[in-house]
Amino acid sequence: MKYLIFLCFIFLSSTIFSQIKDEDLVPFSKEGLSGFIDEKENIVIEIKYKKVNYFSEGLASVKKDSKWGFIDKKGNVVIDFKYDYAGSFAEGLARVKKDGKFGFVNQKGDEVIDFKFINAWDFNEGFSRVSDGEKYTFINKQGDLLTGFIFDDVVSFSEGMAEVKHNFLWGYIDRDGTVVIPYQFEQSWLFSEGAAKVMNNNLWGYINKEGLLIVPFQFDQAYSFDEGIAKVRKKKKEFYIDKSGICVKGCN
Repeated sequence: MKYLIFLCFIFLSSTIFSQIKDEDLVPFSKEGLSGFIDEKENIVIEIKYKKVNYFSEGLASVKKDSKWGFIDKKGNVVIDFKYDYAGSFAEGLARVKKDGKFGFVNQKGDEVIDFKFINAWDFNEGFSRVSDGEKYTFINKQGDLLTGFIFDDVVSFSEGMAEVKHNFLWGYIDRDGTVVIPYQFEQSWLFSEGAAKVMNNNLWGYINKEGLLIVPFQFDQAYSFDEGIAKVRKKKKEFYIDKSGICVKGCN
């Protein structure tokens, strides 16, 4: 039993510190409060906050009493505690909530996008997913809407294209907001290496950026392409395929 606990501790420790690539401090909690430790598990920022998020782009959002603000890696308060919630910085901006609505601040604390969204997500490839409480769209870093609030759901941009849902089916738009792959899939996924997994009739296949089916619908599960191959599962068997659908690994 002690050996099992030791293994779990080693696993959790390696999991935590595997995240220390771009940021060298990680959250640490004790007796209901949180601070930050370094890779040697030294307490670097005092354990005094109600909640903390990971450092991103040099700053971390932290909650003191009932409000959120941002600190740097020395524990200095960079953006004061005045928000009902604060996320992490991504592409120079962070989502913050005030009076029930989300807007965005830059690293100087300037409120650069007005508080007018019921929900908002991190920026990726220059766009943030936002909601008016019923429908979804994207905004750019100036806060301009890419389209009206016309989608039932949307997912972040990847390789210049984003998944959008309309009338229960998924398609893809480009960075101009134009539907470039029509709504036709039960489920869809982000593009990776020029291909995206999509589902119809409860089976997964793959399309290219022109919307052409490059690997037919046949898999019970499928994963994104990485270095030219993708892991798939068919009739309880897992193996790897290339972009033509040919098995290249685990074929026996």
